[in-house]
Amino acid sequence: MSVNSRLIPISYFNPNQSIRLNAYADIIVYEPDGNKQLLRVIRFGGYPEMVRALADALYAGAELEVEIGPDKHYFVSEPKRFQRQLSHDGLYAEAVLLALDDEQEAETEDPAEEQQALQQTPRNCFLFGLVDDRQYLFDEIDRKTTVPLIPAFRDYLLEELEKRRILRKLQTISIREKLDGWVLKRERNDANIIAAVEDGLRSGAISIPGTVTDPTGFDEITNVTGYPDADQVLTRMQRRFTVLTDSEQLRKALASVAAVTGTRDKLSLAFQEDRIQIRFESEHGASAMELPVTALSGTPEGVFWYNPTSLKECLRALDGTLMIDVAQQGMLQFKTDDLTCVQTAIREPKSLAELARKKQAA
Repeated sequence: MSVNSRLIPISYFNPNQSIRLNAYADIIVYEPDGNKQLLRVIRFGGYPEMVRALADALYAGAELEVEIGPDKHYFVSEPKRFQRQLSHDGLYAEAVLLALDDEQEAETEDPAEEQQALQQTPRNCFLFGLVDDRQYLFDEIDRKTTVPLIPAFRDYLLEELEKRRILRKLQTISIREKLDGWVLKRERNDANIIAAVEDGLRSGAISIPGTVTDPTGFDEITNVTGYPDADQVLTRMQRRFTVLTDSEQLRKALASVAAVTGTRDKLSLAFQEDRIQIRFESEHGASAMELPVTALSGTPEGVFWYNPTSLKECLRALDGTLMIDVAQQGMLQFKTDDLTCVQTAIREPKSLAELARKKQAA
């Protein structure tokens, strides 16, 4: 749900030490679980000491009090089940806690132990993306599971997984970000997801292209695990990570560093865990600025170079919450609720100092 533009007051109280920690959040994602509300994502800010202490308390496992209008709500964080991102600028700090997927237990050769593992509670896998972006949700399921999927399965699979309560939508409280959260309940070896796909194949709700009787051998395929989907395998290999930020902030940062524009402009984006460094160089000098981001999947890392004019034109058309998919070789896909824009990285330009040395040598 959306709330008004006022930040959300949050607090944690430790009765044993008589300590109360306070901060302000702008996004909370949680999972209803019986009489509890499990915290899955939170972003909050305040004084650096307070933010760090509150992040540590939530990471260790705590109950968080949240004020929304006249009402108070309580959320529980599970111990050591978060990825933490901390950043600060002077007297202000910001923390992001993002739920981690449950780890899969190691394989065993003991039949009894394996059967017991199959009967255990499904492990949680968390997915985050823009509101109502069904394609991204499907792509994330394809990336995180071992089930070979093809685009034609998308609508059936998402609907069927929701119907079977394998895929469950999380609840979002947000000031401005338009973010959806989901939890995917994965049985051992993704048996429950495979069963949903194979039931669809048997009923005719979906079909695998090429599985007609012909001399190529496709007619020998009897289940989904026997079908190698080359396109999706390549997609999974190519995608590296996804981050979330604000399009206006990125546009303003780019405009600020581009103040040194000249005739030999160079632009790079350096991705780190919780930030992007935007660097602009020309014969007049260099300027750089860092912008905080939230990592949704993968590990943000790497430095990539882009055409400054093309990137500016792309960002000019985008507005609101911005999801950035980064693929191999630095290819960018900017996505908002309304538009998608793709940018291809260029080869790292030679430094201006190197060009000057070559000119002198000539």
